[in-house]
Amino acid sequence: MKRVGWLLVFLLPLALFSAGAHAAPKGKITAAYGGEPETFDPHTGTSSPILTVHNNVFDNLVTINPRTGDVVPQLAESYKAVSPTTWEFKLRRGVKFTNGEPVDAAAVKFSIERIIDPKTKSRQIGYFSTIKSVEAVDAHTVRIHTKAADAVLLKQLTVYGFIAPPKYYSSHPADYLATRPIGSGPYKLVRWRKHEEMVLEANPNYMDPKVPYFKTAVIKFIPEAATRVAGLVSGDLDFAEGVPPQMVELIKRNPKVEAVNFLQPRSSGLLFVTTKGGPMGNVKVRQALNHAVDVDSIVKNVLKGHGRKVPVFQTEGTFGYTEDVKTYPYDPAKAKAMLAEAGYPNGFETDLLVPVGRFFLGKEVSEAIGGYLEKVGVKAKVKPLEWGAMVRIIRARHQPEVKPFLYYLARFFFILDGDQAYEGWFSSKSAFGSFKDPEVDQILAEGRSTTDPQKRLAVYHRLNQVIKEKAPMIFLFQEGTINGKKKDIDWRPRINGFPLVRDAAGK
Repeated sequence: MKRVGWLLVFLLPLALFSAGAHAAPKGKITAAYGGEPETFDPHTGTSSPILTVHNNVFDNLVTINPRTGDVVPQLAESYKAVSPTTWEFKLRRGVKFTNGEPVDAAAVKFSIERIIDPKTKSRQIGYFSTIKSVEAVDAHTVRIHTKAADAVLLKQLTVYGFIAPPKYYSSHPADYLATRPIGSGPYKLVRWRKHEEMVLEANPNYMDPKVPYFKTAVIKFIPEAATRVAGLVSGDLDFAEGVPPQMVELIKRNPKVEAVNFLQPRSSGLLFVTTKGGPMGNVKVRQALNHAVDVDSIVKNVLKGHGRKVPVFQTEGTFGYTEDVKTYPYDPAKAKAMLAEAGYPNGFETDLLVPVGRFFLGKEVSEAIGGYLEKVGVKAKVKPLEWGAMVRIIRARHQPEVKPFLYYLARFFFILDGDQAYEGWFSSKSAFGSFKDPEVDQILAEGRSTTDPQKRLAVYHRLNQVIKEKAPMIFLFQEGTINGKKKDIDWRPRINGFPLVRDAAGK
């Protein structure tokens, strides 16, 4: 990678992403996931089920190297920063969408403008809030102009900002597009039975002739983990996402399948509603509750070792993480003393909200935390809720009738950057967060606008220390994930956590 002033150019051969050379796609792979995307419109949603599936049908201008995490070209053949507020992308020539439309500058301009158009009502719009305009310089050159320097934009384009054919997407209503996607990716959607399965067929004209390996990919949506594991062990599935730790032994007894463990870029914690005062508005209380929870014991006994305690919300492997910030040691005596100093010698009562089935053992972890908090006098009533109901309470957190509470959160850091770890939860502008602090806001703004990597790294090291001291949440662990697969399938998740069928191959 060569850097000269504001110039940053990156070129990479497509072969980097190929699972293995082969003459043509063949055979079928059947994979099961716990979550189903709510839409196949590439420009509206942001959930992990959406991204896990959409990445097989759509491509981005740039993507993340699945093994190193570096930003590398995808539909672009190269890119460069021509100024602090302008990115230029040179597109690959001859690439087409599966309906025959060209992948050109007009398609890029249309796709990004569709996301940032308020009429689209896209949840992705916040990731591209700094974009001022998109310029089609010529048929194969695009420039994205921002209102100010944005050090995160390029990384956001690796996850969101899928490129779609303008004629097709401008000539059909939203409900039609939600189930009939057209992209340039290695697969095409040929059938979707809601709450059951999707069937994808290989794109014979994909720009990388070595991808995909399998001609047909069947993606089944099975919420129950036990059912997914049973399908893998019986041979009906080639891959099962999210194996519970207690079911690993069942997989080990079958010589044809295996469990694959990895630490994903996903962190868990309990957020405090701090903006309404009360005990959680007191930093000593927040620090005390971090000392009150034995996270190492939860990782060992609840997660069965599939996780790692983190000092802050950010995880190792994401930009800005530093080992210089240490975890809160488990010290219930200190927690009690700090609560007394803060004016709560007898503790207090609060609710602890946790969504049912959304996060890895979230209910079990929350119940364990409730037990630790009770030992220091804090009675946290664990309330398992359907995700939609929990979101409605979070959104109403500032209403007068709502008392302060704790809520369980796990967050994927898809772009592998500290900005994603903190902007959405600890910024005063956050739609979900409940923490307002001028110092944190200032450092977050500095981190996003600093384009020099080394200077930016120092900003996030400082931010991590400040976040730890202000303790806007009970910091828990980086999640470990277990997937199951047949041994004759060559497939592992990308470094940012996505298990994509486009990456699977036979051995």
